[in-house]
Amino acid sequence: VFACDGIPQRRANFPKTHKWVIRRRSGENLSSTFATVFEPFNESAPYIQQVEAVAVSPSDGSAAVSVTHAAGTDIIFWTAHPETEHSFGGYTVTGRAACIRLDAQGTPTVMRLFDGTQLKGAGQEVTSDGVARATIASVGYENSTVTLDEPVLRDTHVGLWVMVDTGQHADAVRIDEIIDEKTFSLGKQDLRCGIGNVLGITDGNLIQGDRLIYFAHPGMTVVNEGHETVGHFASRERNDMRMAEKTVPEEAFNDLDGDGRRRFIIMAIGPGDTIGIPARADFSAN
Repeated sequence: VFACDGIPQRRANFPKTHKWVIRRRSGENLSSTFATVFEPFNESAPYIQQVEAVAVSPSDGSAAVSVTHAAGTDIIFWTAHPETEHSFGGYTVTGRAACIRLDAQGTPTVMRLFDGTQLKGAGQEVTSDGVARATIASVGYENSTVTLDEPVLRDTHVGLWVMVDTGQHADAVRIDEIIDEKTFSLGKQDLRCGIGNVLGITDGNLIQGDRLIYFAHPGMTVVNEGHETVGHFASRERNDMRMAEKTVPEEAFNDLDGDGRRRFIIMAIGPGDTIGIPARADFSAN
């Protein structure tokens, strides 16, 4: 894991460089787990006194650490397998993440569960309904709205970042406004991950383009200049774009605005993607 300066997408309101954190993991039969603890502070002195690894069972790449500081000790847990029950430091959890603050006597004063259904230990228990999931029924790309197939939205969801899974790539968008139980607004968020002109279609599904596409991922939705869904991005071949669908008709990319060019746009999310609304539950002794 390392930090560096990098060049973001070329957009008018973006700076020339960003700070990036890059994580690399390569090799075969890897079983090691590395946990990084960030300690943000300004002009004051560092406040973390000690960090220790906490054993997690089952050993599936999940991680837990114990962080001791002036206010007590925090036990922090995270997993890529939130449906599996894990044990760590005398606690059990079924969820994405958990945080437990202990006082000087080792008694939990705060317990917090993220994207899960249960966290228990030391005589206390936190439960939740877990992540609310639905499928995107439609996206209003012109008015920045997302409509789901199930009425899972609540007023308390405003401001939350929700995970969107294409089945091949995961992204996140923010709920800026709840319109009804199935529809929310993205506000001014820009879903475009690639744009170009269609010069022709060969081999049934190879879109001949006029530029490199850097930020598209397999599974992302491809629309025409009328924001109608054409299919899904599969791969990039130099300036060309391979679609996941075996056949893409030429008329799918009509010149709708009459400027002599046929455009394609790759969107971060689209109909058929799965959305997960994060859940949080708390216990506090105060």
